[in-house]
Amino acid sequence: MLGLEKERTNASVVQAAGNSSSAHGESAWAFAWPCPWRHSLQFKLTLVTLALVLVFIWGLTYFALGSQRANLETMLMERQHANVQYMAAELEAKLLAKRDGLVSNAAKLDPACLRDAPCLQRFLEERYVLNQEFSGGSAIIGMDGRSLADYPVVPGRRGTYYGDRDYFRQAVETRQPYFDKPIMGRALKRPVLTMSAPVLGSSGEVLAVVTGIVDLTAPDFMGLATDQNLLGKAELYVISLRDQMIIASSDKARVMTALPQISESDIIDRLRSGFTGSIISKNSQGIEKLYSATRVATTGWVVLQGIPTRVIFQPLEHFRDALVGAALAATVLALLVIGWVTRRLLAPLILASQQLDAMSSGQVPIRQLDEQGDAEIHRLLASFNRLTRHLDIRQSDLRRSEETYRSLFDNMLNGFAYCRMLYADGRPVDFIYLSVNQAFAKQTGLSNVQGRRVSEVLPGILERDPGLFEMYDRVVRSGQPESFEFYLETLGQWFWLTVYRPEAEHFVAVFDVISERKRLDAELDQYKHYLEDLVARRTAELQVAKLKAESAAQAKSAFLANMSHEIRTPMNAILGMAHLIRRGGTSAKQGEQLDRIDMAGKHLLSIINDVLDLSKIEAGKLDLEEAEFSVDELLANILAFLSPAVKAKGLSLIMDAGGLPHRLVGDQTRLTQALINYSNNAVKFTEQGTITISISLLAENDHAVQLRFAVKDMGIGLSQEQIGRLFVAFEQADSSTTRQFGGTGLGLAITRHLAELMGGEVGVSSIPAVGSTFWFTAWLKKSTGDFIPALEKMPEEMSERILAQEYCGQRILLAEDEAINVLVTTELLEGTGLLIDVAENGLLAVEMARERAYALILMDMQMPRMDGLEASRQIRRLPGCEKLPIVAMTANAFDEDRRCCADAGMNDFVAKPVVPELLYTTLLKWLRKGRTS
Repeated sequence: MLGLEKERTNASVVQAAGNSSSAHGESAWAFAWPCPWRHSLQFKLTLVTLALVLVFIWGLTYFALGSQRANLETMLMERQHANVQYMAAELEAKLLAKRDGLVSNAAKLDPACLRDAPCLQRFLEERYVLNQEFSGGSAIIGMDGRSLADYPVVPGRRGTYYGDRDYFRQAVETRQPYFDKPIMGRALKRPVLTMSAPVLGSSGEVLAVVTGIVDLTAPDFMGLATDQNLLGKAELYVISLRDQMIIASSDKARVMTALPQISESDIIDRLRSGFTGSIISKNSQGIEKLYSATRVATTGWVVLQGIPTRVIFQPLEHFRDALVGAALAATVLALLVIGWVTRRLLAPLILASQQLDAMSSGQVPIRQLDEQGDAEIHRLLASFNRLTRHLDIRQSDLRRSEETYRSLFDNMLNGFAYCRMLYADGRPVDFIYLSVNQAFAKQTGLSNVQGRRVSEVLPGILERDPGLFEMYDRVVRSGQPESFEFYLETLGQWFWLTVYRPEAEHFVAVFDVISERKRLDAELDQYKHYLEDLVARRTAELQVAKLKAESAAQAKSAFLANMSHEIRTPMNAILGMAHLIRRGGTSAKQGEQLDRIDMAGKHLLSIINDVLDLSKIEAGKLDLEEAEFSVDELLANILAFLSPAVKAKGLSLIMDAGGLPHRLVGDQTRLTQALINYSNNAVKFTEQGTITISISLLAENDHAVQLRFAVKDMGIGLSQEQIGRLFVAFEQADSSTTRQFGGTGLGLAITRHLAELMGGEVGVSSIPAVGSTFWFTAWLKKSTGDFIPALEKMPEEMSERILAQEYCGQRILLAEDEAINVLVTTELLEGTGLLIDVAENGLLAVEMARERAYALILMDMQMPRMDGLEASRQIRRLPGCEKLPIVAMTANAFDEDRRCCADAGMNDFVAKPVVPELLYTTLLKWLRKGRTS
């Protein structure tokens, strides 16, 4: 009955509307369209909708084009500037290396040799650094300005007068190395740069000048930079502003030409005024280009690269054409669709307005409207019909919703405050807490604040924390939410706040107390600065290292080096004292205990070495050696290393290396390390059976071979999930705390890096409970016979006995500040009959070397008052100490530390913890050389 009644009612409404329409004639049409078409809802809706769509389409098009160009411009500027900075840094590093090599060789020139021309000629011919670094040759000029020796020998050049050259006069006058301005070499017919360094006497006087000529176009120098050519349109220049010339250029015709005059080139004028960075500018031909420039600090040269903007923005033009075409198509389609849709959609609304008009005029009772039309209009009419029916239900739902949100509001962990800002003369002077949650009181310690002013809750807050009012006022005025950290002086706490404006003159602050985090950050930052300062003091003379230490990678390397030093120092005492105790005689049980101490110490040392290797690999500082070695010798070393562990577990060991070249060139130490990493795991995870180590040939060319190194075991095997976690630092197949087998997880990661450095890769195949095969590949050079085999080493156990026989009573100086290390070293050497003097710091070591003649000096690197590097430099300047053997004995075990010791004038390097046999062998070697010299 209800359904029938509704149908009848709706019918009557329609009928009444129809009767009204027929009765009034055109008045019904006037009701449907009561105004001219341009004022109709359909027209306005179509027009507004179309306008919005057009604004959106074309606004989005304009924004996309502008954003794409800005992003592309920024990215290219940063990329090109980074490329130019890299080239400038590489160029500066090469210049510094050549300068340091020239200075180092000048310091090694014996003044007595200056009066002997053949001696000087031999000196130049034997200088590997000079011959490698100065492709244009080198020479020694006497104080009369005439050439004493040159290499390579050029007929007629010896005896030539060079006293009027800038590089000679500057080196003599300043007693410092000097870079001459680039010129076009007369002999080479190419741009060259002449460097000079003075040869100083014992009292600092200049005895001669050593010069080196650098071919600026050599492939190993600036030629690499000038070959850069982005998109085939880039220009690259190396410019000397001091000499107003172009030193190098991708345009060979402009090499060694003068720079444009002032106002002739905008970018050159900018460079003259000190500009560095990236900029878009026009060249002298009016072509717009993207220029990037940076300076070489050592010489003041400028590396400049320019690319035409029409080249770099060419992809953007294609994108613009496609985007505009799509926007035009979308505009036409939108016009057609919107017109048709609005016309169709408004028909049910006109009918509904007729029904409402009839009900409002009293012609028919108030009834529900016909629910027809498309989804939106249908929902609109249905919502109107449900309005009164669901009002009570919605009010009940609203109350439940408010209760739910109030519960979330009160139980959230972050503090929440809803406030209204109060102003006076346009300035924020106070605010009122309108609503806060329970976490507000826990975070701030304030209670009963709702409805009160903050000046009442926290008196004096406006004077003590004006910045808080400024930030709140900025959000209230702009309507833009902000997040920031703020220290509230009134409460003495750090807060993290997110503030937004829900309505005019109101703001909401969601906050959390971060005082503890800030304290921890400050402590961490303080400790970080302490470590950086410590590293800076110990490496002050290395300018390049100081620059690199500012980056995060160098900070990590410096930290690991320092930790290595701090761990190796006590390790030296532990292992040294264990060695001394063993030498003093022990019982069988004590000997076993000392063996365990020695084993644990060496295990810890191997872990430290693995960590340092991994650090050097990640920092890109691990350099592979190239030396000739025998595959048979490689396998013999591995066999000697593994035999004790293999025999202890009752395993069999097979080695297969047939069909390989007898001798190869590569880094035998790193190959051994990689194979031992694999082999140790094989022994660890195999309880019975055979371990097979094989080396096979994969590929070969005229100069090198690709080998596959594999270790196969019959151990526990691996699942595919476990294999996926291998070869990553600190990862193992079983990383749980209850695992059966130990280890750091570094060995496989280091092996992967070593294989990649040798041009290979790593892999594993395994079957659980059956066994695994770990392999890696490497490219090694074929032997050409040019490598000189290493001299046969004396058995290390004989060194101590020979020292006691041949050098008993010789006096050496030990520079060491650690008392325990002094005790260990002196007791190790007293058995040889050597006499030991101890200096607690570098300054005292210099004074003792000045006052007394020593056969040899053992020098620590890190000491108070003066470190070992500076002490070695000063000792080298003492009369009679030019060839005194100085051996570094330090816990600084990085390759950089070895180079620093060599640069400071030290002859050799012994790392802590000291291996006694190695110490004896090193002392014997340099005592013999000191005697012959």
